[in-house]
Amino acid sequence: MAKLSLPLRTVAAMLIFSAFSVVPGSFTLPAAHGENSAWQNKLASPQERSYEARAAYEANPNDLVAATNFAILQLQIGDRELAQSIFSACVKIHPHDYIAALGLAQAIANDPEQGATIALKQLDKVEKLPAAAGRDIDSCTRLVLTGDCYVGLNAFTRAFALYHQAHVLKPTDRAISEKCCRAALASGQIDAAKTLLAKILPQESADQNLLLLLAQNARALGSGSLTNFVLRSARANFATDADFYYRLGRAFQADQNPAAGGCFSRAVSLSPDEGKFVLAHAALLTISHKESEALAVLKVMAAKSATQEPSQRRTLVAGLIKAGVDLLSQPGKHSFQVSTVEITSLSCLCKVAAINIILRTQPGVVFAQVPEGKGPRNLLICASGQNPALVWSKMAREAKYQLLAKAGPTITDFPTLYTVASNNYETVTIAPKPHYDFEPLPLRRP
Repeated sequence: MAKLSLPLRTVAAMLIFSAFSVVPGSFTLPAAHGENSAWQNKLASPQERSYEARAAYEANPNDLVAATNFAILQLQIGDRELAQSIFSACVKIHPHDYIAALGLAQAIANDPEQGATIALKQLDKVEKLPAAAGRDIDSCTRLVLTGDCYVGLNAFTRAFALYHQAHVLKPTDRAISEKCCRAALASGQIDAAKTLLAKILPQESADQNLLLLLAQNARALGSGSLTNFVLRSARANFATDADFYYRLGRAFQADQNPAAGGCFSRAVSLSPDEGKFVLAHAALLTISHKESEALAVLKVMAAKSATQEPSQRRTLVAGLIKAGVDLLSQPGKHSFQVSTVEITSLSCLCKVAAINIILRTQPGVVFAQVPEGKGPRNLLICASGQNPALVWSKMAREAKYQLLAKAGPTITDFPTLYTVASNNYETVTIAPKPHYDFEPLPLRRP
């Protein structure tokens, strides 16, 4: 048998990786593999487990289990390059080994020279491996693990197909039902998700992504008890998580569900100094014709903002809070215009934060966001009396850009102001070479 050993990084490099905090994986193998599960969780973190795995690998570099265990842990602590080299060597010698093939797909996804497209092709090969290739993992677990990898690559339709097969094998397994429902919703398969609700609703869920998708699609799913289920699950599992309540409010708001108000109120009560939460709460109060209450909330936040240390997050919303106070306290007196540019080049990506600060501190500017440098999503909201082109020119030599056509009508009310700004800063941007996160693969019993 060919040797699997590879040149290993120095102990110093391992210590650098150990400085990062990595949460151990939550995946556990079925009851039939209880010993395996106990071994993989016996140490506190991937970094600590990696030392034992390294020792086992160096003692017997020809051992497939030792090699894949070490590679799995290297992937978890961020050494993708070394993990990929080990997985590649394992696959060459053991082309039908399921764990090695799946680990290689995860590593390839974050390889700057290969990426998601090649990783998906590798997952095609994984799916075609014979059942014997996963002899230390049952067929249902294999379907779930492969589905998890597809989720990590945002290939939700393919993930759903595998989760559904696993659901057929284990129809009473709640974890599989939740994964199946989440993938169905993420891929727009509402009818398929409906069929799974009866398995999910009786017991609270701790899956944040599932709860957010359920909130966003509550009307389409047509279950009268769904909103209560989501809120009950949030109280049971995330009662002190202000950010989750904010995101849940946004999800309910997208579905025009009045439960959004309670979520925003909860987020503000948990984190009263977070301007983004306050803005969402005040905007919804205004829509509900509670202008005086919204104004009071914004005035309190405006007073806090004046004494807080400036930061990127705070300057993003500080102008909106002040503009909200003006719009609500003096209706009809203030108006704002929207302007966008497409940035074609930057002197340096490191200048983006400085550009944002410069734009936000210009007279009359209430919102400015250059989210990722290049592209057309660079937004400016300023007083109607200001010249947007003059404001953009403050980027000076740091950026080359093209002023785009007028982005929309004049803004004269606070909810519209909030909606335009929040739709910009809440939009998820996809980098040219994004980083993909995966569920950790299970370790094998040595």
